Amino acid sequence: GEFLNLNDCELECQNVSSLSENLIDVNIFPNPSSNIFNLEFSSDFETEILVINILGEQVYFKSTKSNGEFNTKIDLSNYSKGIYNLIIKTSNNISNHKLIFQ
Repeated sequence: GEFLNLNDCELECQNVSSLSENLIDVNIFPNPSSNIFNLEFSSDFETEILVINILGEQVYFKSTKSNGEFNTKIDLSNYSKGIYNLIIKTSNNISNHKLIFQ
């Protein structure tokens, strides 16, 4: 590899920035749901909300700039029942959650 040992690798990589996961406090209800998921979180950044199905296809997208509390509804009633991945992205955080549509 590129480094002679683990210590060399750790020294080189300790100043690399990375995204933090699941630092956004998100309230999703009801979950599981039979059609609509309510989503609440607080953010002072531009935020992207994505829902991805099991095939990796994006079925929902919303971009918002909120100051403080943000509330929205995600309606999956036109899609197949199953597990979906909810991704909430800001400029410095990514939060991943499972939506169970039954």
